[in-house]
Amino acid sequence: MIETMKGAIVDIWKGVWVAVGTTILLFQPYIASADITTEQLNNVLVENAVIEPGKSGDNARLRFRVANLGANNLYLVKISTEIARSAQIKMNMPESGYESVSYVPIKFGETFDAETSHLVVEVQELRKDLVSGTEISFSVEFTDFTVAAFADVHSR
Repeated sequence: MIETMKGAIVDIWKGVWVAVGTTILLFQPYIASADITTEQLNNVLVENAVIEPGKSGDNARLRFRVANLGANNLYLVKISTEIARSAQIKMNMPESGYESVSYVPIKFGETFDAETSHLVVEVQELRKDLVSGTEISFSVEFTDFTVAAFADVHSR
């Protein structure tokens, strides 16, 4: 009798672990990390997100890439985060330096690069200190949807 009960308990636990493992495999694409965040429905990939360390009240540069893997053009209209008062997308203009832009078009099959290009994202007036080795959350807003993402805090 005791052996039968032990066998039944082992079988139940095996079933639980199979269910947990299956759930993790099914939802794994939706689990975000600072390295890659995907938005499956619209085929958008946010990757390589990093923000510089900084003190409360300072500004910091947020670097990342957005790959448009879908079949439609996208318009990135806003970056937001709770750790700062605001964030601006800026373009380096030849005559005047960096100026804010209201949107960035990302054609299907192309990538917006806020890591090394003439387009930058500046997070303004940090609400708290950003310490290397931590992580922040931010949102990448398009005209029709928003993608939640994470960025590692460290110097480049």
